[in-house]
Amino acid sequence: MSIYTISDPDTRFCRKAMRQCGGHWNAMRNVWMFACAADAADAALELFRATRATPAMREELESMIADSTAVAAWEYDEAAPLELDAVSFMEARTMLRAGRAVRHLFGVHPLEDAASLASESASTDARLEAFEARARRGRKSHSAR
Repeated sequence: MSIYTISDPDTRFCRKAMRQCGGHWNAMRNVWMFACAADAADAALELFRATRATPAMREELESMIADSTAVAAWEYDEAAPLELDAVSFMEARTMLRAGRAVRHLFGVHPLEDAASLASESASTDARLEAFEARARRGRKSHSAR
């Protein structure tokens, strides 16, 4: 019988999903263990969903790359393209802030970014609050030890 494991430290942001996918925490090895490959695959998908940039964030990052905002905002190099699917939620948030600041500096009207902010803010705010709450709980539990 094979045991499938996930040892990514970001699983702390989706413990409930890991358990719902049939995972069992092994504190000795700091890994989630799964009895079948399908459960491990479902858990990996949940991990990806919980820690990666939203589609709206990726679209806005793509538009910043297309209009060269990315070059000034985060020193984007077209010779080494950025894989947006691999960008974490927090990295994307930081990159978007820098890109919006550059757009405002170079004269893009603030209301042009307002539409994308409004569409993204409803889903992102709730997700960000949950993300930060989990991080605070994690820091509290580590400091209590």
